[in-house]
Amino acid sequence: TGRCSPQRRLDCGSSDTWSTGFDDATNDVAGYSCVSWDESGRAQTYAFTATSASEVTVALSGLVADLDLLVLVSGVGEACEPERCLTGGGGDRFVTFRSIPGQTYYVVVDGYRGAAGSYSIGMTCGVCGDGALDPEEQCDDGNLTSGDGCSAGCQIEGCGNGTRGQGEECGEEESHVASV
Repeated sequence: TGRCSPQRRLDCGSSDTWSTGFDDATNDVAGYSCVSWDESGRAQTYAFTATSASEVTVALSGLVADLDLLVLVSGVGEACEPERCLTGGGGDRFVTFRSIPGQTYYVVVDGYRGAAGSYSIGMTCGVCGDGALDPEEQCDDGNLTSGDGCSAGCQIEGCGNGTRGQGEECGEEESHVASV
């Protein structure tokens, strides 16, 4: 088993339309630690470095061949090693994982049993202010405005935090959340 070679980048909110049949595709890896089947097709590998802790979803669409999606965690010296497979699956057209700030991940599109073909890939990441509650958020009201009960950092605003903020109806010792 060899190493994968990232040829392209993916970032939160980005997408790409490409093919494992193009000349820049590699064929150095035939198996990954998180799946048990033959991934002997040509592969495209994308690098992604997380800037924050977030739930990340990568989705494949427009497939013309049996391609699989895998996510690997970088190894020593940012190496892309198939033994460091975080998640993947046959027939899965999307994978979701929790990112760690500063960590590099490799998103691999690989062909099952020698398959190759075109695809579209996209990445979305949960962020404060998107209206979706991520694990590190206490609230997410769909904006980055403080003073409305949910701060710009997606933390609940209320009494008892040492300051009387806009919209609070109580003193420092009280512990209820301001009504919005």
